[in-house]
Amino acid sequence: MGAKPPGATRRDISRLRGLARHASDRRAAGEILLEGAKVIGAAMTSDLELLGLYVGSGADQQVIDQATSGGCPVFEVDDLSLARITTTATPQPEVAVARRPTHHLADIEGHPLVVGVDLQDPGNAGTLVRSALSAGAAGVVFCGDSVDPFSPKTVRSSAGAVFGLPVLEAGDPLEVLSDLHDRGLQLMATDSSGSADLFEVDLSAPSAFVLGNEAHGLTNAVLDGCDTVLRIPMAAGESLNVGVAASVVLFEAFRQRRIEA
Repeated sequence: MGAKPPGATRRDISRLRGLARHASDRRAAGEILLEGAKVIGAAMTSDLELLGLYVGSGADQQVIDQATSGGCPVFEVDDLSLARITTTATPQPEVAVARRPTHHLADIEGHPLVVGVDLQDPGNAGTLVRSALSAGAAGVVFCGDSVDPFSPKTVRSSAGAVFGLPVLEAGDPLEVLSDLHDRGLQLMATDSSGSADLFEVDLSAPSAFVLGNEAHGLTNAVLDGCDTVLRIPMAAGESLNVGVAASVVLFEAFRQRRIEA
């Protein structure tokens, strides 16, 4: 690893723990915590600004070299401290602090958009973002009482996809829907009560797909604010995990856009 990097201080460790565990700390600082070589590498590939890399024994030398060449300071951390910082059962030997991405709804161009309302599970949120990137979505908006899309667990479950397209937080879902409607997007909710069969609806027009809370779905007010309520036909069962539902909808829209192209 060449010259031995300086050691992280107790204050550094405390700060990293806060970024790992508390959305309020991340939002107040405008920073996020990245865990593991794969996620850190994805962040650097996307030109996200790394503010510090913290490494323990067995850290990936390529990540260290890439961070160093980009001017990111590197600090050594003992493995016990890393275990106290990280959120995984098996601690990663690399963690990094990065500038929190900032995007605005008005700046997102193209379609479709994905709107997550009151999503609470980081794994579902990460799956949704990963599918959105893979299916060519223009951006993802988390609104209402949704999980922090830049929590370590969400970032990890997205496999770094949160850095590949605009992902942002917004407030009142009805205000978000009104804004998108004014921009000419058709608003398509996904709900088990929907009357429109997903596979019989034209999804190729500029659209925003709206998905709701894992346990309670979308409120009546949000459903009433959408142009169409889609239903995913199933051979059995009543509903799908929201991350899976988002994937089905997004890839059906992707399939239709390919046919239109």
